[in-house]
Amino acid sequence: MDNSEVTVGQFKKFVEQSGYSYQGDWNTVATYSLGDEYPMVSVNWNDATAYAKWAGKRLPTEAEWEYAARGGLIGKRYPWGDDEKIARDNANYEGTGGKDTWGQTAPVGSFEANGYGLRNMAGNVWEWCLDEYDGSYYSKSPAVNPLSGHDSIEVLTDNYKSVSSNRVLRGGNWINHTANLRVAARLNGPGHEYGPDGFRCVSGSNFTSGPSAGGDFTSNEVASSSEETSSGEKVFLPLAGKEVLDLADTSVTKVQICQSKQSISQCQHYSRSNGSSL
Repeated sequence: MDNSEVTVGQFKKFVEQSGYSYQGDWNTVATYSLGDEYPMVSVNWNDATAYAKWAGKRLPTEAEWEYAARGGLIGKRYPWGDDEKIARDNANYEGTGGKDTWGQTAPVGSFEANGYGLRNMAGNVWEWCLDEYDGSYYSKSPAVNPLSGHDSIEVLTDNYKSVSSNRVLRGGNWINHTANLRVAARLNGPGHEYGPDGFRCVSGSNFTSGPSAGGDFTSNEVASSSEETSSGEKVFLPLAGKEVLDLADTSVTKVQICQSKQSISQCQHYSRSNGSSL
């Protein structure tokens, strides 16, 4: 998984090199993200998926996103733990204070990384996930590799232009209250809409959702510790472990991700003011 959101500079390079027809407003981007090192904003789900395909990556599933956001902390409310009082030193959200000095988005990597080496998993910009939004999905989802609304990542990404249903957004943004910084907070967003949203990518194997997905990990295996390259920019996260999704902010295990010993590697959202969260 990318250690930070896709930046304005990276998205500009994608548009220039691929000839992609971006239908958003560059003036809006410039208003809320002040330079190339800031997160790309005002992108819809199709834009994010197109960028990821161009980069040889994909968007994370919702389960992958939350697993990564927790950074190895089981049952905690935020990527840094349970203490809301230190949120100002760990995230860019409503207002300013402490290390949070920005009135709009902050440059990517502005806060300390979580336990998996990932930055800005809370606040700054909402981040698109692959999944179709379903408010009750995790009461009926497969226990392995859940992907709401679809059976196959490969089929979904190959046919993304035909997708019309609402998508999941995660992470909260710079104008949200701390409730939307929780790792369990979810937002329902029209995939075609240009809102205050951005994204990050993952690199790794595709899979089929559900019990048939298989995989060689067992339920009592845990994910390996994060591993940083000499450049300090990548972390490899085998997404297999007992704790992934927990919408009640407890330590109860609800979902396990198996990736058949394939690693998800890190590569590299203007925000909605009102997010529905569980």
